[in-house]
Amino acid sequence: ELVDKGFIRPSFSPWGAPVLFVKMKDGTMRLCVDYRQLNKVTVLQYYLFDQLKGAK
Repeated sequence: ELVDKGFIRPSFSPWGAPVLFVKMKDGTMRLCVDYRQLNKVTVLQYYLFDQLKGAK
C-alpha cells in the first residue's frame, strides 16, 4: 500500500533499514526507521583530536 501511494520504494541494497509509518494522535504520519541491524555492522571510526593541538 505504501509503495502504491509513493511513500516508499523497494530497495535491494544490503545496507537498507526497515521503514514504517506510525499514525500520530492528530492523524498525521511519522516516518520511523529501524537502524538496529545496520548499526550492528557499522564500523566505528575514532579520530585522535589530541594531534590537533596547536593547529591553526
